[in-house]
Amino acid sequence: MGKKDFWPKEGKLKKGLIILAIVISGALLITLIEEKQILKQRGCQL
Repeated sequence: MGKKDFWPKEGKLKKGLIILAIVISGALLITLIEEKQILKQRGCQL
């Protein structure tokens, strides 16, 4: 299984997958940043 098998040949689908990956990673990053800020406000009470 090479790169050609993994990536779809259609341009629209490829763009959609890339955009989806960016959105998911961005959402995870925002969530992590918010979690850190909440912990700082609480004074790291774990």
